[in-house]
Amino acid sequence: MGSINRVFIMGNLGKDPETKESENGRARTTFNIATNESWTDKLTGQRVDRTEWHHVVSWGKTAELAAKYLGKGSQVCVEGRLQTHKWQDKEGKDHSTTEVVADEITFVGRPREAIAAMTV
Repeated sequence: MGSINRVFIMGNLGKDPETKESENGRARTTFNIATNESWTDKLTGQRVDRTEWHHVVSWGKTAELAAKYLGKGSQVCVEGRLQTHKWQDKEGKDHSTTEVVADEITFVGRPREAIAAMTV
């Protein structure tokens, strides 16, 4: 049997997306999504909240649409795959980061342009 690398994340952007053009002229947009989790600590009875941040990268037409319609606070659902990058810094220390490569982005809340039009 084969393997599956699929992830679905729904949350809110922490800041506006950043778009750059790759060497071959393809749009690349990155943004961070916050997901929240809450539970009651069984020992203390206190409510505990935790936020997890997910780095997302999108390419091509998906990247262009994300740059145009998403902004800080936008609520989105992202479907994609996980990809890990490894590198060494100047001192030779190993680092790694895992990101979500978005295949599809569903705008759950109102697009940034609609919000701007409502506030003008």
